[in-house]
Amino acid sequence: MNTQNIINTTAGITNSDAAIDNFEAETGWSYGDALDMAVECRRDARMIKPRRVVRRRVSTVASRAAAFFKQTGWTIEDAAAEAKASMRDRRLFGSSARLYA
Repeated sequence: MNTQNIINTTAGITNSDAAIDNFEAETGWSYGDALDMAVECRRDARMIKPRRVVRRRVSTVASRAAAFFKQTGWTIEDAAAEAKASMRDRRLFGSSARLYA
């Protein structure tokens, strides 16, 4: 199998010599160089992920905290402290519903 045939049938797409010549004339790139660059860019895109997900997560956490405060009147920190104290009480005094009988 020759190199030209490999380039012409890459990814199952058959390109005629006229189409390749037209591509090279319009872009100034050889078809093989363009293919190599596409492979390199795809690899780089897989290795370097955008950080947009982190920014969305931060804004989501802030909006959830604001919604929680609006609904309950408690901050997330107050709720966590109360949950911690409640778990401590259950551990020390058991899970009985009547602590003060």
